[in-house]
Amino acid sequence: MGRGCLTLFALPFAAVGASMACWLFSTLWHCAAAQSWVQTPARILEARLNSSHDSDGSTERAVARYKYTFAGSEYESTKVSFYGGSDNIGSFQRDAFAELSGYAPASVTDGGRAAAVEFDPHAQNQKMFRCFVNPHRPEEAVLYRNVRLPMALMQSVFALVFGGVGFGLIVGTLFSTKFSKMKSALTAQFPGEPWKWRADWAAGVIRADRKGAIFSICFALFWNLISFPAAILFFPQAMQPGQHVAFFVLLFPLVGIGLGIVAVREVAEVLRFGKAVFRLASVPGVIGGKLAGIIQLPQKLQTADGFHLHLQCTRTVTTGSGKNSTTEEQILWEDTQDIASDAAK
Repeated sequence: MGRGCLTLFALPFAAVGASMACWLFSTLWHCAAAQSWVQTPARILEARLNSSHDSDGSTERAVARYKYTFAGSEYESTKVSFYGGSDNIGSFQRDAFAELSGYAPASVTDGGRAAAVEFDPHAQNQKMFRCFVNPHRPEEAVLYRNVRLPMALMQSVFALVFGGVGFGLIVGTLFSTKFSKMKSALTAQFPGEPWKWRADWAAGVIRADRKGAIFSICFALFWNLISFPAAILFFPQAMQPGQHVAFFVLLFPLVGIGLGIVAVREVAEVLRFGKAVFRLASVPGVIGGKLAGIIQLPQKLQTADGFHLHLQCTRTVTTGSGKNSTTEEQILWEDTQDIASDAAK
């Protein structure tokens, strides 16, 4: 029941992440395809900048209507770019409006409030702008075909955050369910032999745990894929006077660099020791008895100070479930031992 609820909780995050990723790749694909479209003179009939305000701030959208002639036929279009809708990411909307207004007929301003500003389409002093026409479908044209980097970065952040959380929870739940079923089957098959509930203990071969290094790599990549695009996105705003909150975002890449250093050190440790294996002298281990075995490394290591071994027995207890779960660890026993380098074979 808990895993089912967790999956249902993760589905909206996964859907948002997948939708944002589809939007991102669809827009990038259209921008890339439009690079081969034919540049054609266009007459701007109308241009305006629509603004909307709400509790979350204000957004703008450059709107235009234009005509062009291609292969002897006249067409009319309203597509400004492949990014539809209003937004406040970067200055593209305002810059596009400022450029288009220079090619549109005589304008009527609104005192700088940037509400719907229109132009007279019947004026005779129009200058020709340009548009890009799909040669295979001449009725399809666009005024700006380039990728908006700030918008692409914002879409990437949303896709990574929501998609990573959603799909990560779903995949984790699936693996947890599979592991739980396997453990239940082994528990039922060997009720009085708990060492057979785990493959490594049953075989008497315990391999070095690489989960820490894998987690460090994944977390560092996830953090940096979010923090660096966000920093690039907010960098122009952070350079403006008084934008201290935006400047705070620039600190996150520094944390990401630190996480990257930690991940590299852990990977270097894994590469140095390779697939270390501890082979038990006897299976199972006996409570109150001696634990003996051999530590095998894939290659011989030379060290002047010898080897320092630390053995620790801990008891982990998890109570509750979901948000109310708590985990406590108690060290039952631990010991250390130094081995000279000439004693290792």
